[in-house]
This record gives sequence, structure tokens and C-alpha cells, in this order.
Amino acid sequence: MSAIRWDWIHLTGFFILGYLSRDPSTLNCILTNPLITLLEFSLKLISVALALAYAFTFNQIFEKYSEKGASKKILTSSLLLLFPLLLTFIFLSDPFRILLLGFIILFTLYSIPRFGLKKFPFIGSFINSLCFAFLFLAGCEEVRFFEYNSIFLMLLIAFQFVSQLLHELEHSKIDKKFAVRSTAIFLGREVAHRLCKSILLFSIFLATVLIFLENIWFALPISLPSILFALYFISQFEMLPYGKLRRNYRKLGIVVGCWFLVINSMRTIIKGCLA
Repeated sequence: MSAIRWDWIHLTGFFILGYLSRDPSTLNCILTNPLITLLEFSLKLISVALALAYAFTFNQIFEKYSEKGASKKILTSSLLLLFPLLLTFIFLSDPFRILLLGFIILFTLYSIPRFGLKKFPFIGSFINSLCFAFLFLAGCEEVRFFEYNSIFLMLLIAFQFVSQLLHELEHSKIDKKFAVRSTAIFLGREVAHRLCKSILLFSIFLATVLIFLENIWFALPISLPSILFALYFISQFEMLPYGKLRRNYRKLGIVVGCWFLVINSMRTIIKGCLA
């Protein structure tokens, strides 16, 4: 039976969001060569999907390393995903290849048995969030400091970091069993709560900054849902068990992410047509 995991599909949204957050002037290339653009986007999306499938599948090896036959099955499934992924690199640009290779290498170092980066507080949590930033950058291709895309990316990383901390809080008992000293375990429950709330407050600041960097009609539909999302979960930390809190964060996060996709695609199309 295959060890391949499939609970990563929603995370392809990082790449799609990056692609739809590109410089609107690139719309001219899309309109000039729609078929080539569609083929390129499809191949990149397949590559991202294979990279995520590899990362989530290989990540299981950390906890199942000691189980007889389990690590071999996971390693085999991971390599089966890695081979076609590397084949797609033949047809893709160097920046995309570098970013996706960075994602694969970091996630491998994060998950490797006994010595994985996930065992170390802060480093593991940060690396996990940074990996998904690579997917956004693979789609966006270019990010300039203190412009719309860079602040929007920081906002996504902030939300992802809180998601990782919620995961660590929920899995604290399992992590202790495997000698993982996650950020949540290192800080303790109360301090980890305060850190999550502080990051969500910082995300509110980032969402507010977006209003001053972009046309208000494009910025508000991103900023307002982000602020409401952050405020809602700041209020929920003491009210719900970690399992339910994490599930709600994930479900509502997917809804907000889909909304971001709609707004960013409209921004690219409208600004591209006006350019």
C-alpha cells in the first residue's frame, strides 16, 4: 500500500497566489501567447504538486522511522514522487527550479529522522513557514521590497507561522515521544498562546500597510478579511481545544485564501488592461 499523502492540495494555493500576484504588465505576454502560458503554468503547477506530495510523504518518516518496514515504504514512495518532479525541471526556468529545489532540500532537512530541523525550537517552525514562501515566490517570480507583493507575502508567512504553532500545540504529546523540542514545547502553552496572538496582531499591521501600497479598491478586499480573520482567532485561543481550533483555522484559512485568489486575479487583469 502506498505511503503517499494527499492532505496538501490546498497548499498549492501559495504558488497560485504568487502567480496571480505577478506584475500586471505580464498580462500582455499571457494575451499574446495564451497556449504557451497555459502549458507553462500547468507544468509549474504539476511540479509544485509533486514537490508538496514529496514533502508531506517524506515528513512521515520522522515519526515512523522505528516502525518495521514503514520507513522503507515511505522512502520508496518519496523517491517515486521525486523522479518525475526532477524530470519537469528540464522544461522550466532557472529561478523556478532553484526555488523549488530550495523547498525540497529544506523540507528534507526538516523531516530527516533523528536529526531533522523540526526537533529544534524556532528553527523548525520558521523553516516550515519559509518553505511555503518559496512556493509563492516560484509563482510570483519577482518581489520588490516594501511593495504590494512583499507585504502580502509577509502576511501569508505570518498566517502560516501561526498555523504551524497550532499544529505543534496539538501534537505536543506526540512530539515529546519522539524527542522533538518544538517551539510550542520550548515556550510552553501560555507563552506559545501569546506568541500566536502577537503574530496575528502583526498580521493586522501588515494588512493595514497594504492599504497604503495599493489602490484602495484592490487593497481593502485583501486587508479587511485578513484583519477580521486575525481578530477572530485572537479571541478563540482560550475558548476551543487545540484540535478544533486548528481545524477551524485551516477551514477558514482556505476560504480566505480562495478569496485572495479571486481578488488578486481581478487586480492582475484590470491593472494589466489599464497598463
